[in-house]
Amino acid sequence: MSNPVRSFTLFTGLLAVLLLSACTLPTPTPIIPLPVPDGIELPPLPLTGPIACTEGDLIAAINAANSTPAHDTIILAPGCVITLTTIDNNNGGRGDNGTPVIRTPITIQGGVSSAIQRDATAGTPAFRIFFVAGGAELTLDHLNILNGTASDGAGIYNDGGHVIIRNALMSDHAATNNGGAVMNNGGNLEVGAISFITDNQALNGGGIYNAAGIFTGDNLVLTANVVTGNGGGLYNDGPGVSASLMGVNFFENEADLGGGIYNNLGTINASSNQIVDNSARLGGGVFNDGTFTGQSQWYWMNRAGGRGGGLLNEGQATITHSLFEWNTAVETGAGIENSGELSLSNSTLSGNITAILSGAAILNGGTLVLDYVTIAENSGVTGGGGALFTGPATVTISNSIIANNSGGDCSLPAVGTTILKTNLDSDGSCPGFSLSGVLPMLGPLADNGGYPKTHALLPGSPALDSATGDCLPDDQRGLPRPGGAACDIGAYEAQLPALVPGLPEPGSPLIALVTENARCRSGPGFGYPDFDFFSAGDQLTVEGRSADSQWLYVKSLNHEGNCYVGAGVVELDAEPEVLEALPVPVPPPLPTPAPTPTSALEQPDSDGGDDGGQPPPNESSNPPAEPGNLYIQQQVCTSQEYSVALVWSDVADNEDGYRVYRNGQLIATLGANTQSYTDNPPYGGPYTYSVEAFNSTGANNAEVQEAGCIT
Repeated sequence: MSNPVRSFTLFTGLLAVLLLSACTLPTPTPIIPLPVPDGIELPPLPLTGPIACTEGDLIAAINAANSTPAHDTIILAPGCVITLTTIDNNNGGRGDNGTPVIRTPITIQGGVSSAIQRDATAGTPAFRIFFVAGGAELTLDHLNILNGTASDGAGIYNDGGHVIIRNALMSDHAATNNGGAVMNNGGNLEVGAISFITDNQALNGGGIYNAAGIFTGDNLVLTANVVTGNGGGLYNDGPGVSASLMGVNFFENEADLGGGIYNNLGTINASSNQIVDNSARLGGGVFNDGTFTGQSQWYWMNRAGGRGGGLLNEGQATITHSLFEWNTAVETGAGIENSGELSLSNSTLSGNITAILSGAAILNGGTLVLDYVTIAENSGVTGGGGALFTGPATVTISNSIIANNSGGDCSLPAVGTTILKTNLDSDGSCPGFSLSGVLPMLGPLADNGGYPKTHALLPGSPALDSATGDCLPDDQRGLPRPGGAACDIGAYEAQLPALVPGLPEPGSPLIALVTENARCRSGPGFGYPDFDFFSAGDQLTVEGRSADSQWLYVKSLNHEGNCYVGAGVVELDAEPEVLEALPVPVPPPLPTPAPTPTSALEQPDSDGGDDGGQPPPNESSNPPAEPGNLYIQQQVCTSQEYSVALVWSDVADNEDGYRVYRNGQLIATLGANTQSYTDNPPYGGPYTYSVEAFNSTGANNAEVQEAGCIT
């Protein structure tokens, strides 16, 4: 098995890896236009117009809000950037602050490209941006908070108050001690609603340091935060301290212990998070020395210079419905190293690699329970226990598969090992397994419907219907057990073919409605030539789909035969199961790419459609005004759909049309007076969208950032 190319480009164009020493201040990050979703709900507060965009006016507004117990809202106009240049106070020795201490409930509401930042030029004194006193409340909405420097909590220090951060960017903060971006000391901290904490540095807790408080993260990205100590993304510190993580992505953070997360005696409940490409000496993804519960987690390409690439557990950890994929460790436990108590169920460890020792999937020196687990295609050092190595410790294994691993499947102690129910290994190295030295007939690691990826059981696999004892209610993907006569062993449960609800009756066609002018190609991809052209409102008979369901195989309207139309330009009144049940024709060979079109208007739309041609030129002598109030009305991120709905105001009266770009690439050309567009981008991101109003004289554009989607 070869290493995958070690590149991770999900944040290309937005977030660059920060290569800084402990004493170097961050380079300022360009202000990112933040999306303004529909239906923003502000508290029922006395609202006035935006304040003047100056340092003095912001400080005066906060002082005025502090003078009354009412919940006040301070509004910054879109595009307002307030640069702080002087120290306002030091709050009795807690460090210098650039704004007045928050002492009452205050909301600061921004807009597209609004920012509050410390002046990063030489000579500016060091200070944090906000300090929140005990009992106070600060809400930051649609703001960029940049460039704070302090001993603790360089962006925000929450000293027993309540801080809510939503639709925000916190970047380029530097703390000499704890909490590069945020220090939560005994307070309540809520961060999410598509927020980014990126490129911060500290001794511990580069993104967030949670001490004696409660932290809730929901739809949040922590990336490229760097510490010399522990917890590159998050440090959760102390008994009674809790963190709840839902839809939080930890990318490319760095630390000595716990590249993504360090949990020191605290409690973390994590669900549907992605822990990707983080690095540390110990615990590349997560270092747990407290209580950690993880469900539907994806640990991918995390790295440990020593041990525990994906997870190093010295406390109590419970992991379910999760995937450890392509994590690496120089020494042991590329997927997991456990010296505490670890229960692992309905989970897969695949492709993990150790460089010099065994235990590529799991190195166990504590108490380990494996139930309905698949450990396959990991690579450890030859000599036994390449995948699962247990020293003098305790391990219990039931209804699990350990197979097809390099360096041997198991090395288990004679004392302390309990083998229950039915288990399978492929090389005969796991003593007590009832299916030992047996070919498991596993499919490759893939999206088999549901999240995260699994190794499917192929027809005829001895793992099918072979589980004994009580079944778990579902498998790793959340599909029900049993799917057949009895439960399958391992993380994957094969499902019996069933009549799909919503499928048309035999002989009744499945109809799709074309929503915009679109090309229909001879194969499922942009490299195939046009075969037909459809207009908005056409009805198509769907007879199949591409393997990735991004293209529908439909009957041509104007020619004999079939062609492929992008799934993003049609409406199909059917459940996702209906689409999955469609046949997948073998596509024709991909032809030699055609020459690049000479006109940008001829470029294809990424979802298969375009407007069918160039609109008539406008004779105006001035370029049209940029689209107004560009924002993301809706983002859908599921295993079946990734869509981004853009909406803007048509403020110009002289445009020929609009061009839509994703990360600088033209994806659509639209007619004049258009005010919306829905894109179906490739999974990944985040993406920067630009909508450009143009005519024959020139063009002007507006930009917006979306959060990305990985399933």
